[in-house]
Amino acid sequence: MPLPLRSKPCPALLRLACLLMSLITALTATPPATWAATAETVSAADRDAMAKCLGESDRAPSACIGSIALVCARLDGGDRREAEIACSRREVAVWRERMAEAIAALDEKLDEAARARFTAVQQAWEHYAQLNCRFISQAFPDSPRAAMFEAGCELREVAERTIHVERLLRRLNSGR
Repeated sequence: MPLPLRSKPCPALLRLACLLMSLITALTATPPATWAATAETVSAADRDAMAKCLGESDRAPSACIGSIALVCARLDGGDRREAEIACSRREVAVWRERMAEAIAALDEKLDEAARARFTAVQQAWEHYAQLNCRFISQAFPDSPRAAMFEAGCELREVAERTIHVERLLRRLNSGR
């Protein structure tokens, strides 16, 4: 049975709303500093490789997570750790580009209220993913692989979120 609506909002709800607005303001004011490197230009070859992988994977797009980074790191002849970090960021850029395209398409499909909710969810996800991946690297402060753990975490988080957003868009397009 639904709860009756109150005529006045309760103080706890107001505090929650203020906290949420502060969080949204903070998230939109400054992008995650460690993730700034992912805002690079995506090569046509990487874009095509991802599209091909996703086309071949059909219902299992998560099988494509790491597909660009793994090939890239194997081809790089330099420092293995640095190659893995750079190649992970290179693939993150592909996923982020796909996510941005899916979000733009969603914006056209959603009404104003749904768009506002999606934006809040997206901003909360960005914050969560950033904190989670920083935690991963900080959990292993003495490991020379800590930066690799963080880059791998970012790749997984961004790829999985992109897959989710693209799936949502497909559902909206198909009316399901």
